[in-house]
Amino acid sequence: MKTWIFAAALSLAAAQVVGSEPAPFVIQEYGERIREKDWRKINLFEHIPRRYVEITEDVELSCKDDKGRPMTRTIRVDAGVYRIDETLQHKKTERDWLLVRVNSSESVQHGHNSSAGSTWDYQHSVAFDPETLALFPRELVRYTQSGRYLDGSPWTEGTWTFDCTPAGFSSDGQPLVRFATEEEFRSSQSAERDARSEALAREARERDIQRRERLESERPLKSEIGASLCKLDGRVMLQGFNEGRSPDNDKIKVRIWRSSFPVAGKPGNATPSGFHETTIWDSLDNWDLCAD
Repeated sequence: MKTWIFAAALSLAAAQVVGSEPAPFVIQEYGERIREKDWRKINLFEHIPRRYVEITEDVELSCKDDKGRPMTRTIRVDAGVYRIDETLQHKKTERDWLLVRVNSSESVQHGHNSSAGSTWDYQHSVAFDPETLALFPRELVRYTQSGRYLDGSPWTEGTWTFDCTPAGFSSDGQPLVRFATEEEFRSSQSAERDARSEALAREARERDIQRRERLESERPLKSEIGASLCKLDGRVMLQGFNEGRSPDNDKIKVRIWRSSFPVAGKPGNATPSGFHETTIWDSLDNWDLCAD
C-alpha cells in the first residue's frame, strides 16, 4: 500500500511540473459529513517533485457556524505562488488535499493553557482539490501542545482540527487558481524579497525625512535658554538644560543634571550609578526636546 501511495504521488507531482490553465476560485460542495477521524495530515516526501499553486487575487473568506449563521471571523488567502509542503489525506480514498497557509482575523484557540500544559504555534490553512483546485469547505488549524502524564513524564505533540466553514468569499478582482512551476515560484519569491527591500528602504527614507523636518521645526524651541533637552547615550537617557549658545559655531551649552534608563522613549525612574552633573558644548541637533 505504501508503495502504491508513493507511486501515485510521484505520478501526480510529475504531471504538474508544468503550469496549468487558471480556473475560477470556487468553494467545493462536499456531500458527506466532514469528520476529523476520517482524515490525517501528512508531509510530502522531500524527494518527490514539489507542487506549486498560484492564486491571482487576495481572497477573504467569511465563516459560518455549524447552524449556518454568519460569524465575525474571516480568513484571508493572499495572492501569490505557494509551494505545497503539506497535504490533508482522506483515509479511505487516500486523496491528498493541498494545504496553503492563510491569515485569520482572530486568534482561534484550541487545546489548553493551564498549569497542566500549554498550547502554541497556531497555524491556519485551507486546502485545495489536487485535480480541480476547488477549495475544501473547511479551514484547518494546526497547533502544538504539551503536558504531563499522570506519572509526571512530559509529552509534546502536533495536532490539528477543522474550524471555519466558508460561507462565501470576496475579492477586489476575479480570483483564479492554477498549478504553477518551480521557476514561477522562485521568481515570485525573488519579487517578494525585492518588494520587501524596497518597502523597508522607502520607510527608512520617510523616517529620515520626518526626522529632518522635526529637527528643523524644533530648532527654535531648543535654542531658547532654559529649554529642557534629552539625549540617548547608549542605554541611558541624559537630561539637561540649554544654558547658552555660541554665536560662531552653532553649538549650545548644556548642563546635564540627570541620567536615567528610558521607558517608552521618556526619562525613567531608575538611574545608573556613578553619574555626576556636568556641562558641555554640543551640537543643537544632537539633542531633542524632552517629552512631557
